[in-house]
Amino acid sequence: MWRIEFHASLAINVVFLGFLGLIPFGSSLLHRERPRELGFRLDNFARSARDTAIVTAAGAVIIVAIGLAAGRRPDLGPNAAIAVLSYLLWGLLQQYALQAFVYRRLGEGLRRSRTAAAVTAVLFGALHLPNPVLAPATVVVGYLWCRLYSRTPNLLTLAVSHAVLAALIMASLPPEWIHRLKVGPGYWS
Repeated sequence: MWRIEFHASLAINVVFLGFLGLIPFGSSLLHRERPRELGFRLDNFARSARDTAIVTAAGAVIIVAIGLAAGRRPDLGPNAAIAVLSYLLWGLLQQYALQAFVYRRLGEGLRRSRTAAAVTAVLFGALHLPNPVLAPATVVVGYLWCRLYSRTPNLLTLAVSHAVLAALIMASLPPEWIHRLKVGPGYWS
């Protein structure tokens, strides 16, 4: 997420991120959308997990292959598992904003699912600038996540995919390429 990095307390950062989170939440309230409609559901979990696992596995193979080509073996030790677990909530929040807010609102306005997915993906990629790895990767995977959400709306499986792929990028790609997954002005610090 783009933000000006400044030295502030954890409390101020939490308040700032909470305020940003209120925008999609407020939109959901205004549109009277129920959690189930937004993708907070278990009834379609198995189908969504199956479809999302295919995209996630393909992404994992590509990430590991790029890392190996760059001369880096993936570090899949305990730190990778901790990264997945710690990234689950952040991935869920991003998927909520991406799917339940941006994609749904664009879908209403554009009336074309694929066009809404493409525009959403480009916006998602733009939020990851200037990171030269994350920006293009998030355009591609953002489009695929939108298409998955369109078919079987489930934010939980998308959050897992998000967390796994982010952790795998950290474990597999050279640190000088990814800058600890920083984006925006913080990318250069």
